[in-house]
Amino acid sequence: MKNNLILSPSKTKKKLKGLNYYSNLISSLILFSEANPKFALLMYSLLLPFKGKYIESNFKINNEGVFFLPNSLSSAERRLEWIIGQAETKNNLEILRPLLGWAHVYEKEMPKNIVVGIIGMAIPGPTLGLIKKKNPMSFLINKKALKNNLLIKEIAQAGVGLVSDIIKETKDLNKLDPDVYDWFFSDREFSIYKTNSKNLNEAYDRVKEMGVPVTCIKKEGELIGFATSPVLGTEFFSDFEEIAI
Repeated sequence: MKNNLILSPSKTKKKLKGLNYYSNLISSLILFSEANPKFALLMYSLLLPFKGKYIESNFKINNEGVFFLPNSLSSAERRLEWIIGQAETKNNLEILRPLLGWAHVYEKEMPKNIVVGIIGMAIPGPTLGLIKKKNPMSFLINKKALKNNLLIKEIAQAGVGLVSDIIKETKDLNKLDPDVYDWFFSDREFSIYKTNSKNLNEAYDRVKEMGVPVTCIKKEGELIGFATSPVLGTEFFSDFEEIAI
């Protein structure tokens, strides 16, 4: 490949769909439900079939959940259904532990929640049903590499390679993470940010810790950039400068 660029998936592939990843997605749904009573009631109803299988009242919301917030009520619903489907397909209810813990607490406050939920359905809040732009696939690039003629072609190859890896792992397009599915079958938009080497490596390590599917771009063994799944919102990159190539 030109410029000795190497595109490679994260070595923590097994962790990508591990509990860290699901925990962050679930945290985003719980955060979303706090501002959307209609969705909270829906989430509780979809979890009723699992009632009694786990009681974990001290559930924890990950701080990173804010980077995964759904863009709309529809996106939240699809994500919830996908997570439940993943737990059933993998026969691993451990995935749902935080959600079932949330449901246990929600049920205790049921009278209040039902009233608020009904109001939410009759008079949607400012974010309910609001159609927002789908998440782009985001890239963080070492600004020095940009000066060395890192072309959009290589960045695009990294993005397509990342989605290809996700599809190969999933083995069924209909079971793709909804955000990845939407990106793959829509305009496939990119957002590109630049930073220095130190911040790049720190951000890459953090993305891996969160369990987000990621593909790194290397030159002569050195990390010069990475692409992340569209499930990671652009809020994560708010401290970096966005650029156009």
